[in-house]
Formats: sequence, C-alpha cells, structure tokens
Amino acid sequence: DSAAREAPHAWLAPLGHGGDDAGPRLLDVARDTLVVGPPGSGRSTVLGILARHAARLGPVLVVGSCPPPTAGRQAADEDGDALRGGGTDDATVVVPMTPEGLASVPDLVTGGGWTLVVDDADVLARLLPVEHDRLAALPGVARCLVAATTASVTLASRGLLARVRAARHGVVLDPGRPGAADVLATEVAHVVEPGPCAPGRGALVVDGRAELVQCRPPDGLVQCRPPDAHPARRDRPRGVTVPEA
Repeated sequence: DSAAREAPHAWLAPLGHGGDDAGPRLLDVARDTLVVGPPGSGRSTVLGILARHAARLGPVLVVGSCPPPTAGRQAADEDGDALRGGGTDDATVVVPMTPEGLASVPDLVTGGGWTLVVDDADVLARLLPVEHDRLAALPGVARCLVAATTASVTLASRGLLARVRAARHGVVLDPGRPGAADVLATEVAHVVEPGPCAPGRGALVVDGRAELVQCRPPDGLVQCRPPDAHPARRDRPRGVTVPEA
C-alpha cells in the first residue's frame, strides 16, 4: 500500500554481500539504476533482483523477453499484446521489444509512478534507436532499471542508456574489464582482484563511490533473461548497509 511505499528504506533492494565488512548491501531502486557487465557476468540476474523488489512497491513495465519480476508468466500473448496482473497489488505489464509493443508504452504508463525495466538495452538501442530514445522521456515513468553490456554503455550519448548512465548509480559486474570505469564515471577496478570475476561479482556504485558486492538472488527468483534467450536522493557512504530493526 502507499504507506509501505513511503516507509524509510522501502525502496532499498537487497543485492547480496560486500564491502570491507562483507555485510549485506542494498541498492535504492527508487532511482535510475544501471547494471552492466560482459556476457555471462550475471546482468540479467541482478536486474531481476532489482525488478522484483520494485514490483512489490508499485507498477512495473518490462520491455523485452524478461519475464515479469513477480512470477514466470509469458511476456506477451500470441498477438503481442501486453499482459497484466499476477503476484502483486499493482500492475506488472510486459511488452515485446518490437515497434508495435513499444508504441503502446505511453498509454500503458499513464498515471505516473511506473518503474521501467529493460534488459539488453544495448540491443534495443541498436535495433530500434527511435524507440530507445523515446523511452528516456516518458512522463509516466518515475525510474528506470536497465541492463546492458559494458562496452555498449561507454558509447551511449542519448536516449535511455544515457539517462541511466548519468545517474552514476548501479552495479558494474566484472569491473576489471577495459572501459568499466567510464560507464558510471567512477573508478571500479580496485574493488576486485585482477582476473575474471565470478557471475554476480562486481562494484556497487553510488554517486561516485564504489565497493565490492557479490550479488545473490533470493531463492526462487526468476532471471530476467534465460541464458539461451535473446530479444529481436540521498548520499550514502560506500553503498548501503541494512538498517537495524
């Protein structure tokens, strides 16, 4: 209900553990948030953690092949129409990453307060650049949760990817990769040991500050994209720790 949404810390999504104390780490999904990493780094899983938390607090619009964050429903019916309902008191709406599906988005998010979730936003920017740019300025969308490859975001200068990049807020997976520091304008390589990272391991970035995080989805969380699928504020010191009860 509205009281729950407005409660202190309500929008802090538990990501996993990290930092110098290896304690719980959270991320504020009331803000625009970007998740980046190379293929296989766990981007879709991390995005699913954030989307699932946001769906408990308000209406969510998912673009593309990502299943709804509340359950494993199909993304759209055979005609490509958006599907509603299932699992929360508020609407979860999923539209296909097609011109027809994206054309319906402005009407779907009327009323405001929506969370927009887009996995593989770099694919959207490449295949449907006009629609990608329009998603950045929808009046009814309060926040955007977006995932893309590290390399693609470093080149983003407009549209949805540029919007979430400017927030300097999110998770950089496998942060030792070239270009990782450019994504959120924050040095991130120092938080991990040299060499490849395990999936879900990366840098939690909040307003220019980075710390280690190992993201772990809650039991039973549906990933935002199956591995073989593909679609056509307040300043907090060094991440966020769980507030005491």
